[in-house]
Amino acid sequence: MCFSQFDFVASAGENTDNCSWSFGQIFAENSITEAGSLKEGLQLSFLYKDDDTLLIHSTDMPYNYRNGHVIIVTEDTVFYMLPTYGIDSLMSVILYTVTCPNDTLVNAPYSVSSIPIIINRPLIEPSPTDEISAANNAPAEFPCNDTTTVIWQLSVADKTLECRQNIRVLLPPCGGNFTATDANGNIYNTLRLGYLCWTKENIKSISYDDGLNTPIPNALIYKADMYPDTTANLALYGRLYSWYSAMKVPESDNTTIPEADEKGNIQGVCPQGWRVPTIDEFQALYAFSSPELRTPDYWICPGNNNSDFSAFPGGIYNNTANSCFFLKGDAFFWSCSGSTTMGQYVHLMCNCPELLFNETSKTNGMSIRCIKN
Repeated sequence: MCFSQFDFVASAGENTDNCSWSFGQIFAENSITEAGSLKEGLQLSFLYKDDDTLLIHSTDMPYNYRNGHVIIVTEDTVFYMLPTYGIDSLMSVILYTVTCPNDTLVNAPYSVSSIPIIINRPLIEPSPTDEISAANNAPAEFPCNDTTTVIWQLSVADKTLECRQNIRVLLPPCGGNFTATDANGNIYNTLRLGYLCWTKENIKSISYDDGLNTPIPNALIYKADMYPDTTANLALYGRLYSWYSAMKVPESDNTTIPEADEKGNIQGVCPQGWRVPTIDEFQALYAFSSPELRTPDYWICPGNNNSDFSAFPGGIYNNTANSCFFLKGDAFFWSCSGSTTMGQYVHLMCNCPELLFNETSKTNGMSIRCIKN
C-alpha cells in the first residue's frame, strides 16, 4: 500500500508488481542507483519493522524525515535510502501537522478591566487527534488594554511542539470624537479614567431618554442674588437634580426602587447606554487629588485638571432653605447609592486637596455625571 501527503512519501508492504516500499524510498525490482543494483523483495532475515510519529508545524512542510543517502530529488520531494537497517525496512509512520492559531484582537466592553475569551485551538491534521495532548497557559480572564501571549504545548508519544498566540484586548471607544447625546440633543464630551468612560460635562437634560421624552420633575438651574444669570449658569454648570429625579423615581418616594438593567446599572437622567455612577465608582477618583479633578477656570481656587475630568463648581440646591449655594466654590455629584432617605455623593471643595464622600437628604439638588454601560 502506498500513500502520499504534502509531497511527503511514506509507505509499507508489497504489491502485485513485486514492489516493496519502505518509509522515504520507492524502489522497483532491479532498480539501478548510484549505490548499485537493488533487487527488492521481502527478505525476512533483513526485515526491520518500527513505528514512529511526526509532529511538525504546517509551515515546515514538505518535511524530510531523516538524513541519509539521497536516491533522487523530484520537485519538492526528496527520496532517501535508509542504510541503518538495510534496504528491506518497514516503518509505520503517523504524520501530524499543526497550524498555530492567528494572533487575535478583541474589543472589550465598557467598565471592565479584564474579560474571558474563548481562544482558538491549534489545527491538527489529520483528525480526530484525541491522542495528542494540548495544554496552554491562558488566564481565566485577559487584561484589557494589554497583550497576553498564550503558549500552547502539544505532545504525542515522545514528540512535542509549541505554538504562540498573542491576544490583544482593546478598550472600547472613549474620548476624542466619542460623545454622548441626551434626549434634548445636548452633546457631552467623554474621557477615560482607568477602565471607566465618563461624560466630561454635567448633565443638562430636562427629559428622560426613555423613548418618550418624559419630563424630569426636579431639574433646576443654579440661581442666586450673586449669580442670577441662569442661561450662563446652565451652559457652564448644567442642572441640579434631586436624587429622586436623578434616579427616575417619584419625588419623596422612598419605597420605589430605581429601575436597573440586568447588571444593576441605573440610567436615570443619563442618555441611553449610560448610567449614574455608584459611590464605589466615584471612589475610583481617589487616584487623583481635588485640584487634579477641577478645571483651572470658573473656580475661586483654580485646579490644574491633570486628570481631564473637568469638574465644574456647580454648587448645590438646599431644599430646606429653598436656595442655591457654593457656585464657583464647590462641586457636588450624586451617586446612585444611598439609604432610605439619604443619597450618597462626592464633594470637591476649592480649598481642600481631598475628595469628600458623604450623604444628605435626597431632596437636595446636585450635579450628575454619567458612565458608559
